[in-house]
Amino acid sequence: MLQLASLALRGPYAAAAVATGLLFCGLVLPMLAGPMGAFAALMLIWASAAILALVLMRQGLPAAVLTVGAALAMLAVMSVFAKGALWQILLVTVQFWLPALIVAWVLRQTVRLDLAVVAACAIGLAAIVLMYMRLGDPEEAWRQVLTLQFENSGAGEMQGVSAEVMQQMANSMAKLATAASAVMIMLTSVGSVLLARFWQAKLFNPGGFQDEFHQLRFGKAAATVVLIVCAIALTIDNALVSDIAIVLMVAFLFQGLSVVHSLVKQRSMSQGWLVGVYIMMMLPHTIALLGALGLADNWLNVRRLPDSTNNDDS
Repeated sequence: MLQLASLALRGPYAAAAVATGLLFCGLVLPMLAGPMGAFAALMLIWASAAILALVLMRQGLPAAVLTVGAALAMLAVMSVFAKGALWQILLVTVQFWLPALIVAWVLRQTVRLDLAVVAACAIGLAAIVLMYMRLGDPEEAWRQVLTLQFENSGAGEMQGVSAEVMQQMANSMAKLATAASAVMIMLTSVGSVLLARFWQAKLFNPGGFQDEFHQLRFGKAAATVVLIVCAIALTIDNALVSDIAIVLMVAFLFQGLSVVHSLVKQRSMSQGWLVGVYIMMMLPHTIALLGALGLADNWLNVRRLPDSTNNDDS
């Protein structure tokens, strides 16, 4: 993948070809590999956004705009051969490419990773507000969509699950769907920019990304604001406040990951610990714990706590 990143920096048309190829493969893969290819497809689409973010951070906004324009033209031509695919392609580019480019631009302008994550958080919050403005009651809208999908798929009948249980599942998922959509936008945009930053460091500043990521910290003021919002969300029964609290909390996930990476390096721990953490992130509880770790680090400075394993008197 690093070779593709290097190729993308040879010019806007080379970058457009790489980004377009990755995105197109990501869109086609689920059709060929079915559900098993969904994760790989997401990674390819994520990488396509990272290519554009790399161009912007390394070569500037004009080069990125030219690259995006060329990529959209290539995708438009490809969509001719796939009936009805144009709108799907445009939706994917808006969801994955645009947020990543905004976050990459903020990072290029400020050279501060914390502000780049804040920008992604702002995009997630804006997405929530837009959903409430457009849908009025997003939870009810999601409930209808999920119920219809369950009915059309026949999943309940195939697994022997009653209609009542399926409806309960739809209700539970609908409560979190708005926040989950915003969090997905946030995670993919920051993930793309971090991948692009990793490539940039590998090509031009070896070791620079690790140092930058290990120093990620939002500060006590930001952490206090998030704690207040979370306390309000727990106190009152308001879906909008709860959705906002979830997005703000997830922002500190990245500081939590920074703490974990820093501790693994400082204490010469096995890389298997990192692999385990990232695998466990498929569980929402792990994301919540990492977010809590990121919040606590602003007061406890976990990265500087003494290593008890080195203080054994036996």
